[in-house]
Amino acid sequence: MGAVDLDALRRDELPALLGRLVELEARVRLRLAEVPAAPATASRTIDADEAAVIAGASKRWLLQKTKGLTFRVDLSRKRPRFIEEPFRAWLAGRRRRA
Repeated sequence: MGAVDLDALRRDELPALLGRLVELEARVRLRLAEVPAAPATASRTIDADEAAVIAGASKRWLLQKTKGLTFRVDLSRKRPRFIEEPFRAWLAGRRRRA
């Protein structure tokens, strides 16, 4: 993308330039909003009820302890999901320390 000398543009050329800037901004925002594709080795996701059973703990305890951790994906406030493989690794690490 080349530089544009604004002082060299005529006044009637400015609306076209502004339109191009708006288009570029929209494309940049879309690119920034893209979610990276999950790696091919990603394990399945499980809901909070299933994760609590695996952990042998209450759902409430699980939700408190995993808030902000990378393997927890909150689809919405009431629909947390857990990526199973790293979740199980986290549980194994907690059990070794206990």
